[in-house]
Parts: sequence; structure tokens; C-alpha cells
Amino acid sequence: MRLKRHIFWTEFTLGVMLLVHIYDIFIFALALSVPVAIVFRARFAWLSVLFAAIAAWLIIYMGGLILTLTQADGHSAATDRGWLRTGWVAGLIYALLLLLIRVAIRYARRTPNA
Repeated sequence: MRLKRHIFWTEFTLGVMLLVHIYDIFIFALALSVPVAIVFRARFAWLSVLFAAIAAWLIIYMGGLILTLTQADGHSAATDRGWLRTGWVAGLIYALLLLLIRVAIRYARRTPNA
């Protein structure tokens, strides 16, 4: 009887861990794609960098907060606090990189072919 419980608990734990990883991948993909949509569709380029950085920061912070509230294994509140303090820098760098790509694409379209 104990062996059956152990096997069930192991399978349940592996299933929960798999869901947590799928959730992490989904949040990461969302945090990467929303700033792309903001930067490439916005009319005012420099203002879009600010909004894209805030969007990426909030998506990852809220995703981590949800994991902390559900008591998922391997995720601590310290991770959330670290992202709360420094995550906006990562979002800003990512948004500036997207703006650089946007400007390069527009410049390449305007340049006449040699």
C-alpha cells in the first residue's frame, strides 16, 4: 500500500512540476511578444520603449507573484523581490534593442538599392 501511495505522489509531483514549467514558458513568451507588438506598432517610438519596458516588467512580475501565491516548488518570494527591484532595467534594455531593430528595418527600407 505504501508503494502505491509513493508512486502516485511521485507522478502527481512530476505533473505539477511540468505545469509550472509550461506556465513559465508561457509567461516568458508573453513577456517577449507583448513589447514587440508595442514597439513595432506604436506611433511614438521613444514613448513605446517606456510602455514596452513596463509591460514586460509587469508580465513577469505578476507571473512570478502568481507562482509564489500557489506555493509552487522552486519559486521563492526572493525571486519576486529581485525582479521587482531590477526587472525594469532588463525590460528597458530589451525595449531599446527592439527600437534599434525597428529603426534599422525602416532605414533599410528607405535606402535605395545600389
